[in-house]
Amino acid sequence: NEYSNFTLMNRQQWVGIKGAPKTTTLSFNTPINATKTSIGLLGVNDQAGSDTQTEVNLLLSQSISLAENAYLAVGASAGINILRENDLSLNASYDPLFNRDRTSTRGDVGFGISFFTDRFFLGFSAPSFRKLTLKTTNNYDVKGDSHYYLSCGYLFDIAPSLKFKPTVLVKKIGEGRISQEVTANFLLNNVIWIGAGWRESESIIGITQFQMTNSIKLSYSYDYVTKRELQTIQQGSHEIALSFRFGRKGRIVSPSYF
Repeated sequence: NEYSNFTLMNRQQWVGIKGAPKTTTLSFNTPINATKTSIGLLGVNDQAGSDTQTEVNLLLSQSISLAENAYLAVGASAGINILRENDLSLNASYDPLFNRDRTSTRGDVGFGISFFTDRFFLGFSAPSFRKLTLKTTNNYDVKGDSHYYLSCGYLFDIAPSLKFKPTVLVKKIGEGRISQEVTANFLLNNVIWIGAGWRESESIIGITQFQMTNSIKLSYSYDYVTKRELQTIQQGSHEIALSFRFGRKGRIVSPSYF
């Protein structure tokens, strides 16, 4: 990317359920001078029940110009993941599996490849391709599942002030089956995104995004769970993100569509 980007995201999942997952993500990426190389940093904090997981990853990507306004990018990531099981908070000291707190530290390696233009993108990634146990206070290892994603999207001009962007994501996690999700978004006057999405066997999603200034973008989405067993005990999921983008000379010369 020719610009630097800073994004803060928070997700509150299944609101109303005690111990439901909460995720906070902080990311930063920037190009290295005039090269086609970018570096980045990704930090994630996950809380679910009595467990807390903290992850920090360094990222490196290189893009290659294939034709005018057509690029191929490859990237790799490496990081550390700390899982804390706060089992004493469960008040189950009589159970030998939950009678003390436990901590596991693992390494994480990932990679990705993407073809993109200003109108289209197609990418494949495995951000958690291999996990290595580095240190543990347990007598057992915590298994880490590999994650695989295939995504694509295209930007259509419908009218001078209206654009349409559909996207598709196909994913596979560990031994689970392949699943998919789709989104459809409309962009009004290069300022407001309004759209919806569908996540297979899980939820329907409402999406909004506001280009507050040339550099600042605010996003919000709401997930309505389609599983009947969850509908009566929770009030959906909320996700909000704030992104700040800036160029080498401190100004933005083109909008970000993807």
